[in-house]
Parts: sequence; C-alpha cells; structure tokens
Amino acid sequence: MKTKKILFAAAALTVLAACSNDDAVTEPTEGRVPVTLVYTTIDATETRAAQNLNEGTFASGESVTVRISNTGANAWTDYTFTTAAEGAMTAPDPAPYYPAGSQNIDIVAYYPATAGTSFAVATDQTADASYKASDLMFASVTNQPKQAEAVSLAFSHKMAKLCVNITAGSGVTSITSVSILNVKPAVSFNQATGAVGEATGSATSITMSNNGAALIPAQTIDGGLLSIVTDKGTATYS
Repeated sequence: MKTKKILFAAAALTVLAACSNDDAVTEPTEGRVPVTLVYTTIDATETRAAQNLNEGTFASGESVTVRISNTGANAWTDYTFTTAAEGAMTAPDPAPYYPAGSQNIDIVAYYPATAGTSFAVATDQTADASYKASDLMFASVTNQPKQAEAVSLAFSHKMAKLCVNITAGSGVTSITSVSILNVKPAVSFNQATGAVGEATGSATSITMSNNGAALIPAQTIDGGLLSIVTDKGTATYS
C-alpha cells in the first residue's frame, strides 16, 4: 500500500508539471502588437570626421535604455534595446508590447544605458569608450498609438561638445595631451523628461579625446580654459 501511495504522488506531480509547461507555451499573444523602434541622432554642428563619434548614427552593439508607460500614467517599465546598422534597434527578449485596446503609450530613451538621475562625464576621454560614456543623449515620443511600423526616436545631445584643432608651432615636435580646465563634471538628469540641471561638482580637468573633442556639462568657465602639453612644455589658454 505504501508503494502505491508513492507512485500515485509521483504521477500527480508529473501531471502538474505538464500543465505548468503547457501554460507557459500557450500564453496568448494574438492581437498583441510589439513595440518596434528605430533611431536617429541629431548633429549639433559640422565637425571634422575624426570628431564625429555618436553623430548621425550609433555604433552597432550600443545599449540604450527605453522606458515605456501608458500615456499620462508616468509608470515606467524599462527595457534595454541594442543599436544596429542604419538606425535599427533590436528589442530585448521578451519584447515590449502595446497595451490591449486603444490605450496610447509614452516612450522615452536615453544613452548611455547606465545613466542615472545624476550623470557625470569622464575626466579622461582619450579612449572612444570613455568619450561615448560621457555623451548623454535623450529621445521621447508621447501619446504614441498602436502601430505595426517602427517608431522613430530622435536623440539629442545633452552635453556641450568642445572641439580643438591644433597645429604644431615652430620647434614643436609632438603634442602629448590637451585638457579643458576648471570643469564642473556633473549634472542632475531627469530620466522621464530628459531635463538636465546646472553643472555641479568640484572643478577638474577633462582630458580630450585623441580626436580633439570632449563632452562637458554646459557652463561658464572663468580663468584657465585649455592646457596643451607638448615636448616643449605646457601652454595654458584662458
């Protein structure tokens, strides 16, 4: 009798497991429309090609945080999309869907995906990765109705971009580094509206990229602005 009870219990567990698996596979998706996205980025100015990281297009494989809420609800669900060539964005798995019925949605997105409510630029932007990590961008679409076509996100840059083009003077053989001086590196960042606050933080130096560009919060800088280190010494400009 004891053996029969154990076998019966095992059979019951098997049936329950089968029902659970069937439920997961047959979750209804009929009539649900996935949210598909594409992107554009906005060029603030025309600069030489070497200074155009994140201008016009992202590199493939970049992560972008996308937040979706029913319109007006301000109750956001976050997703990580991945950029691809020619403006494409790959959705995560599982992908977001429009709500059932006729409810519209609000969509916001920001880059880099790790940006928090406080954002600071890198103090050393010589590497492409640290430069791009300093390039805070934001896009939004409000009251978006359900559609099968991809929704286009137009990203705008939230930091100020400084470009420096240097020509070596007589007797100068090499330029070691170029830095922006007295920079307050941080701002507050509203992840729902894209608004950034005034520059804050202790004044520091920002080493420019090897392409002669740097990203900083918009601000007024008094005193020394630019430091150029060469094999002949350091020149400081105000």
